[in-house]
Amino acid sequence: MKKKRSPRETNDWVKILHSPWYLDECLKPWQAVRVTMRPGMGWARAIREAMELSTTEMGRRIGMSHAGVRKLELSELAMMISLASLYKLAEGLDCDLRYVLLPRTPLTQRHNERVEALFRQMGWR
Repeated sequence: MKKKRSPRETNDWVKILHSPWYLDECLKPWQAVRVTMRPGMGWARAIREAMELSTTEMGRRIGMSHAGVRKLELSELAMMISLASLYKLAEGLDCDLRYVLLPRTPLTQRHNERVEALFRQMGWR
């Protein structure tokens, strides 16, 4: 019989997985990735054209009309596309979509600064 976890044990794991140290470790590989420019026509259209796919063929792949594909490409270009639509385009292009929010300052540094400020406020340092 499998032992049930107590709410405290489960909550401890949630705290660990959301801790600044754990998140910083998860984000480390992304620190080296620097994409400074995007294609003038947007990523989806640029990749579709590089693959020599028409909007009609792309539409068949993702279950929509060629006009729908064009509308999604334009919404990506205008930075108004939903994540769901972007995932749909990525799937049709046989691409992985990587969605990441990358803090400019490490989360552990921010955490430590907040703790030190609290200590100073309480007169402990």
